[in-house]
Amino acid sequence: MAKQFNVVKTIELKGELSKEQKRFNGFLQRIKSIKEQIELSRELALELGRMVQEQIKPLEDKMYDAWKSFILGLDRSMYAHNLTPKQFEKYESIVFEQADSYLGVAKPDDEIKAIFDEHSEESFDDIQAESEVEGKDYIVQMFKMQFGIDIDPDDIDDVQNPFNNPKLFEKIQEAKEKHDADAEINAQKKAESEAKRVKTDKQIKKEESRKAAESAVSKTTKQIYLDLVKNFHPDTEMDEEKKKWKTEIMQQVTVAYDEDDYIKLLELQMTLLENRENAVEKFDNKQLRHFNDALRQQVQELEMQLTMSSPASNPMFTHGHLFHLNGDQMKRNVNRHIKEIQSELNRYRDSLNYIQSLKGFKEYVKRYELDDNMDIDMGMLMEMMRFMK
Repeated sequence: MAKQFNVVKTIELKGELSKEQKRFNGFLQRIKSIKEQIELSRELALELGRMVQEQIKPLEDKMYDAWKSFILGLDRSMYAHNLTPKQFEKYESIVFEQADSYLGVAKPDDEIKAIFDEHSEESFDDIQAESEVEGKDYIVQMFKMQFGIDIDPDDIDDVQNPFNNPKLFEKIQEAKEKHDADAEINAQKKAESEAKRVKTDKQIKKEESRKAAESAVSKTTKQIYLDLVKNFHPDTEMDEEKKKWKTEIMQQVTVAYDEDDYIKLLELQMTLLENRENAVEKFDNKQLRHFNDALRQQVQELEMQLTMSSPASNPMFTHGHLFHLNGDQMKRNVNRHIKEIQSELNRYRDSLNYIQSLKGFKEYVKRYELDDNMDIDMGMLMEMMRFMK
């Protein structure tokens, strides 16, 4: 990766500013802020991934193991025959609800699936298959509505993440290319149609003014680029160290020019070349207005890039809800989540111990509230333990 050079000069316009000059400064600050946030987002995403793998996942695995042990212990309890018919009916509902909740969030487990199947009219695999068919039908309709393309349900490998399929991604790309080509043709037809229409002097003057402003921005951008190429092209350097340094600079210059990153080009010019003035200071309001329109588009693209760089926007990142651009807040989120998992782990272990006695088992069934995906909380468990004593 090319070395990133710190900007030592600022582009911000100073003095008594016009409306467009103020807009320029505002866009400049916004672009700088978003770029910093994107870089921070990427760093924090890596940090969150590390914490998930090292701290959260191992504890979650233990919690799921404890949950599974509790479900098996509940299902195989020797005290089930001591319940009244009404209590036994509730007990079976409890076992089913626990198995259903477990399979909804944990990895599929054959023993838990067997318990689910025993208490369900349909097997877990059959329900999953039906759900997958419905999900594929929905995705087919979505692709038709949003992208205007027909897809084969059999091409959908993963209902949860259909866009990961190379075939579907290729079809989307083809649809996008066709859409862009059609849009270009329509734009050309529109331009040709407008060209045939007789324009007023006012319209002609406005169009000429716009083209002049676009030309000024394009000319300035190219001039800055050529200025940097002239001074930093590595082929003109004999010293190997300096050649390497210039190669790194030119990589940044080329990327900025190709991506129409006007601010980056200006920053590089004013940072690396001595006695260079801020090129936009010489723009009149019309030229600067067009320049600002380009910067506004860049802000929108960067905002989208910022959103996509966040794990919270990535459905593949199961712990994205813990992400935060404030590193300290993200750590607090992680620590809180770890405490919640540990509490769940302790709860399932304590619940399993509690139902080992007849009194505890019957009291558990009595106090359990169905249709509440949570088991009994720790407070209730402690209260029941005091009752047993």
